[in-house]
Amino acid sequence: LGKIVIRLENGVIVRASGIKHKYLDEIWNNQEKYRGRIVEVHCHEKTPDGSLRHPRLKWPKCLRDTEDRIGDKE
Repeated sequence: LGKIVIRLENGVIVRASGIKHKYLDEIWNNQEKYRGRIVEVHCHEKTPDGSLRHPRLKWPKCLRDTEDRIGDKE
């Protein structure tokens, strides 16, 4: 585990880095807890195809409200 797979709002899949090693075991051992969560992704820029250049997370600050999950607030 070194990157997290994220589906952007536009449906594009990116792999974001930036998670400190001290959090990796927690994420790996509790995948269901984090699967489907809404996160804030930082990047250098958005590419013409809708992807992100150098996507990264600032864990755990990137996590939205603990109740926010995909499809909750449509």
